[in-house]
Amino acid sequence: MLLLAILCGAVAGSLAGLVGLTIYACLWPWPADDAFTLARVIAKADGLDFDEVCGHQAEKDGCDSRTCIACHFEDHDPDWARTVYLRRAQAVRAHLKGAA
Repeated sequence: MLLLAILCGAVAGSLAGLVGLTIYACLWPWPADDAFTLARVIAKADGLDFDEVCGHQAEKDGCDSRTCIACHFEDHDPDWARTVYLRRAQAVRAHLKGAA
C-alpha cells in the first residue's frame, strides 16, 4: 500500500512538472501574437472557445452555446468578453516578464 502511494505521488509530481514545463516552453519567449494565444488558453481553462462565433453575431435567434466566449457575461457581448480575456492575458504576460 505504501509503495502504491509513493508510485502515485511520483506519477502526479511528474505530470505536474511536465505540465509546468510545457506551459513555460509555450509562453517563453513571447511571439508577437502571444496575448491572443494566452487568452485562448485562459478561455479554454474556463471551458470556453475564444474563436467560436456567437449566435448573436451570426444573426441567429440567440446563442445557446455553453462554450461561447460570452456565455459568462450578463450582456452576452462577445467582443467585450474577448477584450476581457485579452486584458487578463496581457496582465499574465506582464507579470511573467517582470513588468507588473
